[in-house]
Order: sequence, then C-alpha cells, then structure tokens
Amino acid sequence: MPDKVLSNMAYTKLWYKGIMFTSAEQAFQWAKCVTDEDRQKVLSEENPFECRKIGRHVKLLPTWEQDKLAIMAEILVAKFSAPKCKEILLQTGDSPLYHLSPWDLYWGVNEHLNGDNYLGMILHRIRENLRG
Repeated sequence: MPDKVLSNMAYTKLWYKGIMFTSAEQAFQWAKCVTDEDRQKVLSEENPFECRKIGRHVKLLPTWEQDKLAIMAEILVAKFSAPKCKEILLQTGDSPLYHLSPWDLYWGVNEHLNGDNYLGMILHRIRENLRG
C-alpha cells in the first residue's frame, strides 16, 4: 500500500550520515544516541518497531530536544530523495498529511486531529520542495 511508505516504520532504505538504514525510524533512533554502543544496538536491529523500543532506553544527545525536528527533517529528506518514495509523496497532491497517532501528539494527531503533527508538517515542506 503506497501510503505506508510515508510512515517512518516503512522498510525504505536510505542513506544518512554515510550509513545505510533500513527505515527512517532506525535512522532517527540512531541519531539520538550519544554512545557508540547504543548506536550499534540500533544498527543491529532492522525492525523499526524494535529500533523505537531500543531508542527509549538510550542516553540522548544533550541537544536532542532542540535538534530533533531538524534531524527528523534531514532523515526524511534523505528518504524522499529515493525515486519511489518521492513519487509516492508527490502523488499525495495537495492533501493534508497527518501522522495519526493517539499516543503521540507531538509528531502526530489523534482521531479528532488534535496534536502538533510535526511529522505531517515536515512531509508537507518536503513535498513542496520536491515540486520545485
């Protein structure tokens, strides 16, 4: 299903910081790590859901809270530079993009569209930039 590609949990290989990741989620969890040991734990796990679990228990970069939006944007730019992913994102046209998540109102929104939806906003910006 094409809309699944928009998810950070989709198995869509991407290059970030000179490393090939199996998903945007893996890259994001890797990017938040301070120690090489934690980064290696994330890299050794290909399942994006498991990467997220590992990321909940790592030591975070001291600037993580102020940098995480920019880091997510960098990772998603890398992801959507791949022709297949780019095409799917562009096929969304002018539709609003929401990360539906009842438990994460920072990155997404709930069923009533309450939430910050930062992931959706980043995807909107990337889509606009891809259009030129």
